[in-house]
Amino acid sequence: MVFSGRSSEKGKALEVELSPNVAFYRADAASASDTESLLKFTVERFGRLDCLVNNAGVVGEGGPIAGTWTGEDKPLGRGGQPVDVANAALWLASNESSWVTGHALVVDGGLTAGRTWSQMLHRLDQLRERFRLASGEKSAAS
Repeated sequence: MVFSGRSSEKGKALEVELSPNVAFYRADAASASDTESLLKFTVERFGRLDCLVNNAGVVGEGGPIAGTWTGEDKPLGRGGQPVDVANAALWLASNESSWVTGHALVVDGGLTAGRTWSQMLHRLDQLRERFRLASGEKSAAS
């Protein structure tokens, strides 16, 4: 298995922890050239590519997924963890999902289930503002 990320230090540490059949490659999922290099590295290292999960995320103002939700926002009673997303990707890469095609798998703990369109738009605006502030941009309201 090959995994990538932008932090060489964290990636190499995890590679050591998970070795020997795991390799880290420093790449930014938003960069086409990094992605091409990552694919080339994978095929050179392991001889083929069986499955690809291209996932990139941003930590919001409240921290990781688990820390950003407050109060109704937790329909399942807890915030999400990286392992929740990893397990969904693992299932999609397994034989158990062999009959699944062309599906957008929403892994959000029920956050978007049962909300009215206006509630979803309001929540989206709130999240955009959090991301904007977390990235150092000025508030849209100022």
